[in-house]
Amino acid sequence: MAAPMRVCCAAYSRRIFQLSRFYGRGTYFSVTTRQEETIKLVSARCFHQSPCSKCSTPANNATQHLGKQPNVFQHFKWLSEKSPAFPVCGDKITILEGPTDFYNTLKARIKNSKHRIVLTSLYLGTGPKEEELVASLHDACRRSHLNGNTSAPLKLRILLDCTRGTRGKHNSCTMLRPLLQTFPAEVQVALYHTPDLRGILKRLIPERYNEVIGLSHLKIFIFDDTVIISGANLSESYFTNRQDRYVMLEDCPHLADFFNELVATVSSFSFQLNPDDTLTLDPEFNIHPFEGEKNKFKDIAREKVQRVLEPLRWTHPTRKPASLSHTEDLKYSHRKTIWRKHRNLSDDIIGRESLRGMHKDVTVDNSETSDEIRSSELWAALDSKSEMKVEGASEERLMMDYPETQNPSKDFSVKSVREEAKPGCCGDTVIFPLVQMGSFGVRLDQEVTGQLLRTAEPGSHCVLASGYFNLTKEYMELVVGSKAKYDILMASPKANGFYGAKGISGFVPDAYTFIAKNFWRKVCRRNQEDRITMYEYHRQDWTFHVKGLWYYLNGMSLPSLTMIGSPNFGHRSVHRDLEAQLAIVTTNVKLQKQLHQEQQRLFKKSQPVSSSTFKEKDRIVPVWARIFTFVTRNFF
Repeated sequence: MAAPMRVCCAAYSRRIFQLSRFYGRGTYFSVTTRQEETIKLVSARCFHQSPCSKCSTPANNATQHLGKQPNVFQHFKWLSEKSPAFPVCGDKITILEGPTDFYNTLKARIKNSKHRIVLTSLYLGTGPKEEELVASLHDACRRSHLNGNTSAPLKLRILLDCTRGTRGKHNSCTMLRPLLQTFPAEVQVALYHTPDLRGILKRLIPERYNEVIGLSHLKIFIFDDTVIISGANLSESYFTNRQDRYVMLEDCPHLADFFNELVATVSSFSFQLNPDDTLTLDPEFNIHPFEGEKNKFKDIAREKVQRVLEPLRWTHPTRKPASLSHTEDLKYSHRKTIWRKHRNLSDDIIGRESLRGMHKDVTVDNSETSDEIRSSELWAALDSKSEMKVEGASEERLMMDYPETQNPSKDFSVKSVREEAKPGCCGDTVIFPLVQMGSFGVRLDQEVTGQLLRTAEPGSHCVLASGYFNLTKEYMELVVGSKAKYDILMASPKANGFYGAKGISGFVPDAYTFIAKNFWRKVCRRNQEDRITMYEYHRQDWTFHVKGLWYYLNGMSLPSLTMIGSPNFGHRSVHRDLEAQLAIVTTNVKLQKQLHQEQQRLFKKSQPVSSSTFKEKDRIVPVWARIFTFVTRNFF
């Protein structure tokens, strides 16, 4: 009998579950009684209650100072039925505090990246800080060549919105053009254009306002296997005095691969920026976003995104870190040919690697695995949150009912379980990526947000923030009709990003004041003032762009779940724009404290709202502004 194995229980039981999937109902083979007993035996031993020495969370009492810890993972196990799940160690997650921290972290991560950099934003600004950021990208690409890494050089993918990124003479494209000209084989710049902005709308709506029809609002930043998710754009105000949220997840290769795939997919049906400043379609997606067939564009785009979101695609346990290979490699020779007309680049600069090679080869498992089995086994494993010792459990013992000749994948072995159960793999936190592309019919974020609000239990506490408070009717009714306590944080008129803007945009803060006033009236009419409280953020010379949610289970003083990313919970986020955020479920005390302190910092600069607030002189909304709000509410 081999020596006992000591592995983190979450990672270990997750592998046992993955083994069982191939022999369970609806998969390749049927499970014998003996196999079921073996799986149950090993899974049961995953609940050994010794503390996990690899993380900050005790196994049996993660929040001893708070009393009894509720069954967090069982409470949120329904999430695994809707979204891919990525178990990680909470100690590897950091909440960045402010714009300066965000900017400095971006630069530091760019400097240290070796394999890939992925940046998605609404736009890239044109100020000094943005120029410094682009210079950092240039230096990173140059270092990759100087280090002789010609076989697998650093790959850089940037995804921006087309309407915003091409606005004005000096814009995001002109900022990135020199980088693209110097490293055409390593750099891809994609510009998403909504298929809904076309025909008479595109001809008549001025450049400054055409983005109201729809845009890419994704805020994802990848540096090798580190992921930063935020609501912030790559612009100077977001680096200085525009408050947002930022979460950094280090050493999370599977999650990084997921978002890399997502960005690559959106880039595939976006315009490609060429070194000569022209825009062309992706070679494999020849449907023009505003001249081609609208429904066909949306159908194909939806199918491509849904393939990325398929949970079974991301359950494979092994991978090569920061893999950049892809079987459907596209040759961006058309772009290099265009630039060669203007300049002769040396062979060491013009690489042969395609930009689409940035995302790894992932095989989709088409087996119809039971969602019930998948969620119950996964969450049962995660609930243990401890390091376990399987007495007398050798590889031969565990594999006795799973001969290699019958195993469809050799990667699903106890050896791979042992290799992946390395220090830090404590699995006390699970990441659920949520994507919303309402224009295509992709509504994962809406489904999860709606169910979370709908199932909030009495005694639980939800803190909801939005820089542009304009809840959809569905969300509004769920909040007002809930039994949970709600604290809602929004921007004061002077902290609104449109405050002081020229033209019609200058009246946007009035519109949000009017919307907030109507919502508060609804709260008062239903006598929910004791349960729902509204706050306004105000900080001198700062604007408020925070969005997200902190969820406290009944009796807990630290949050067990947070949602962080780009959605504002409004009509645009649900129906018009491309959005992405994370739902983070955790029992890691260190991370819970970070999240709690994050929202506390925001509320320290906030004041509660009451009926008297809306009677103040500067809160009186003109009649024409009210009419404007009723007509245009679904566009902001």
